[in-house]
Formats: sequence, C-alpha cells, structure tokens
Amino acid sequence: MRKSKFTKSQKLEVLAKWDAGAKIDDLCREYQISTATLYNWKKEKATDEDDTQRELKKLQQENARLKKMY
Repeated sequence: MRKSKFTKSQKLEVLAKWDAGAKIDDLCREYQISTATLYNWKKEKATDEDDTQRELKKLQQENARLKKMY
C-alpha cells in the first residue's frame, strides 16, 4: 500500500477548510487530490472520533467503578 504524501495534521487542515465552507472542487484542485480521497479522509476522521468517544466512555465507567470501591 502506498504511503500518503499528507500528514494527519495536513489532512485535518484540509477538512477544516472544507467545514469552513470551501468548495470541494477548489480544495481538490489546490491540494491535487480526488474528491474520493477527501471523502475518505472525512470518514477516517469520523471513525477516529468515534473510537475516542468509546475509549472515553470506557475510562469513565472504570473510574466510577473504582470510586465505588473506595
């Protein structure tokens, strides 16, 4: 599998511009990526956020259990 030429922070920067209202076509032209790539990055970001939320909930439950022990 080919390694991306964009770092995670660069991907997040592009997605932030998209969320701010930049047009998809303009972003793709500027960064020389396809629209499919942009949508895949957005999907990866959503998955990462879901994983983070699950981990946070798990830690909160464990913390509550440990507080009950003491």
